[in-house]
Amino acid sequence: MDYSCPKCSRVFSCAEAISFCPFCGTAYASAPGASAVSTTRIVIGSDSERAVQEKYWNLTHAEISLVLSALEGRLPSHEEYTLRQLNVRGWLISQSKRSSTAQFRGGCDAFLAEITQAFQSGPSAEPAVPPIDIDQMGKAMDDICQQLLNVIRPEGDLPPLPQLAFQPINTAAKPDDALSAACMTLLQTIEAIKPRFYQVLNENGIFTAASIVSRSAGDARGTDVQSLEKLSQELQSLAQHDYDPLFGAGFEDFLVTFMMSLAALATAANTLHGWLKYDENELAKINALSSCRAAWSILLYETLDQLYQSQRADMLSIQRSVRQICLDYAKTAPDIADEDEYE
Repeated sequence: MDYSCPKCSRVFSCAEAISFCPFCGTAYASAPGASAVSTTRIVIGSDSERAVQEKYWNLTHAEISLVLSALEGRLPSHEEYTLRQLNVRGWLISQSKRSSTAQFRGGCDAFLAEITQAFQSGPSAEPAVPPIDIDQMGKAMDDICQQLLNVIRPEGDLPPLPQLAFQPINTAAKPDDALSAACMTLLQTIEAIKPRFYQVLNENGIFTAASIVSRSAGDARGTDVQSLEKLSQELQSLAQHDYDPLFGAGFEDFLVTFMMSLAALATAANTLHGWLKYDENELAKINALSSCRAAWSILLYETLDQLYQSQRADMLSIQRSVRQICLDYAKTAPDIADEDEYE
């Protein structure tokens, strides 16, 4: 029986009546006078039928990718769980760019106020976003991925499914009374010495600021109890010297020690009061959900590839079923695709 495809214009012959073009997959009626159209799938001696199957395999792969991307998009990023931290390096860089002693003093006062607030407020604030409901998010992920797996693996026993592995982390801060006492002593010393620091700074001008900040950044001290106590003692001793611009001692060591004391105190505040870069418990949840999603991704893609290679299923039918799952999921996840794609 002779056929001519109205879409790709291919002409071919086949002993059986068929309902679609084996080259492009377009459905059409059989030639006039032919018997009732058969639903038998015909594989002719070329790769045309394989090309049609590959087309719908790629479409199915894309549908699954949309769901996996939506699942990943629902996870909070690490930045959303970043808590405020005193930025010592940023402060030093800003101070090196001051154009007047008044600006330099203002930068020191503002940073000292942040340090004082850190010690007064105690433990760090709550995250800007609510804690993750890992059980609910894990169940939602398993439900949609299980639906997809049931479609692309219609026969045989299911393989081992990915499991969500999460162990809560005890993030309770351990008190360090000795370190806290050393910090408070250094803070009181800085407050007491600050007027003397500003006096020496005004007498010698802003032109010394760049070298002072450079030395402070390159000669950072530790934040253990002994280092903080030593800084406090050095600062008190240096503040007693005569720094007359003409006949006094060199003033740079005093100014550098003051700046180093501020930097060390801020670093200690970050450690002592839990002003961490992230909440460890919430980060562990994000990592657990991300790992589970990655495991589902591998399982779904491998299962789909095995189904396609086996040639035991109609990929057009598979693609339609997977697409329906995506359409249903899109109702609960508007970010699964562009609006036009799922209208």
